[in-house]
Amino acid sequence: SERDERVDVQIVHTWACHVRACASTCTSDASFLRTSVGGSGMSERDELTRSASGDAFPQLPKVSADAQPFVPKARRANAQPTAANVHAAPFVPRNRSQKTNVQARRQVQWTRSPTAEAGGGSGDTFATPNRRQTSGKVLQKSFFMSEELRQELKVKQYMNLAQLGPEADPNFPRVVYEYHSVVPLESGVAKDSASVSFGVHTQIVKGVGFRDGRAYAICYIDGTQVIPSSDLFSHAKDVVERWKPLRNHPHLCGLHDAFISKEFGGMPALYLAHEYHPKAVSLAQAFLHNTGHDNRSNVKVTEKQLWHYAIQMATLLQAVHEAGLSLRPGGLHPTKVLLTSKGRLRVSMVGILDVLARNFPQNMRVAQKQDLVGLGRLLLSLASGSMTSASVERAAQYSADMQRLIAALLTSMDSNGLRDAKQLMMFFGDRVYGVLEDMHSYCDDLTHDLSAELENGRISRLLMKLNMVLDRPDDDIEPGWSETGDRYLLKLFHDFVFHHIDEDGAVIVEWGGMVEALNKLDAGVQEEIVLMSRDGSSLLIVSYADIRRCIESSYNEIVQRSRLLKSQLRKK
Repeated sequence: SERDERVDVQIVHTWACHVRACASTCTSDASFLRTSVGGSGMSERDELTRSASGDAFPQLPKVSADAQPFVPKARRANAQPTAANVHAAPFVPRNRSQKTNVQARRQVQWTRSPTAEAGGGSGDTFATPNRRQTSGKVLQKSFFMSEELRQELKVKQYMNLAQLGPEADPNFPRVVYEYHSVVPLESGVAKDSASVSFGVHTQIVKGVGFRDGRAYAICYIDGTQVIPSSDLFSHAKDVVERWKPLRNHPHLCGLHDAFISKEFGGMPALYLAHEYHPKAVSLAQAFLHNTGHDNRSNVKVTEKQLWHYAIQMATLLQAVHEAGLSLRPGGLHPTKVLLTSKGRLRVSMVGILDVLARNFPQNMRVAQKQDLVGLGRLLLSLASGSMTSASVERAAQYSADMQRLIAALLTSMDSNGLRDAKQLMMFFGDRVYGVLEDMHSYCDDLTHDLSAELENGRISRLLMKLNMVLDRPDDDIEPGWSETGDRYLLKLFHDFVFHHIDEDGAVIVEWGGMVEALNKLDAGVQEEIVLMSRDGSSLLIVSYADIRRCIESSYNEIVQRSRLLKSQLRKK
């Protein structure tokens, strides 16, 4: 009969009228729909509905005259739910012989109207499996930082925390002075040969400070070539203090500490600890041939890159010279200038030449002019693509302005050469604007990625509260507490968020819809959603604000119960 082909929809004004007959008052302002086979269908939401036993439920205010009764898809040949009326057949099950109620319930998903914006509530509907579904992949990108930046930061973090494995050389020290997790940073060829810039044997290792937990690049100076003494140690400490004002300069690996220890070779030696930048490579490794190191690539430097590098190093030289310091000869050697992320240059191992050659040169003005010559040699090597065969002729492929800049730097020691770093800045002209634009664009990208992760702990706090309430084994205090009242509503919401499957029965693992639902829950928006019980017999229309109030009230109830129990134990 027609009555057997229809489904009776029972609408309840509040959740408390149906669930909490024996529990405390619920704050949910929701609408409860109960489906049961048999009985006549309803076309108006303002009508009173009765169950098979004849119990009447309070009347609801009129919402829409277009509300449709719930009728299975198999018995409504051409019926489709519409976006205009989200309450019309919010769930249409498939053939029950093919899919169980639990599978059907989990298949209800979020869909989005064409005009809805990502993360908005106005365009969201709760639709049937035969509607086009969004996978959440687009939304997921808007909730988190870019994958490129995430991978870069993860690799840097891994390198900061790297340790030697058990198969490594057992004679290599794992701890040096106040630094642990010591790992060599140079290849075998580099660490076994004397430094081209310093003239003595050095070795660079990574170590993590016990005091602050930060990673440092520690330079070991061979104790047989530079014999440590109290006078040398005192002078090294003085050098550290002189470079302290420039420790945070954006184009410098700051000098942090100097100490004497004997972990390497069992002999006392001088060590200097600098700021460590994981994944950094020297300009020699990145661009130059015949460096004696493992080259990452021999890529030709473009004109724009060369100007950017020159501007960065000129900025550093001006700051160093204004502080009354100098990088000294060899400080701007291609093996000592590091290339970090996004074209940033940093000069490494500063202060070592101040320690090794404390009296050379006597005139600081001469030393600062030598820095200008060192910058000219650095640019000439990059333009030539080689340190051993650098020449002005090989740099002729670049613009006349770049050639004039290199020539002016190389002749800085002459009487008519560049006077100082301030005069050098005049060579750049409007090219500085391009550097500023690139840096500001990069800052905008980082700010955008940072804003995506702003207060990302909100969802974590929300999930902690939700999981503390769900399925609590508190039957000895109040039997069935976690399965009644507000907690039952939260249980259905938990299924709504995390237990979806697609049309083929595969679990939906995209996080986009989950994060969106949790964000709306945290904000407590008034948007309504439809929840279904696990047996498929009940539907519930409720807003995110209602669920948020249920979480807070249930969590506060747990907190108050814990405090009461503690106070009772203290009295005993």
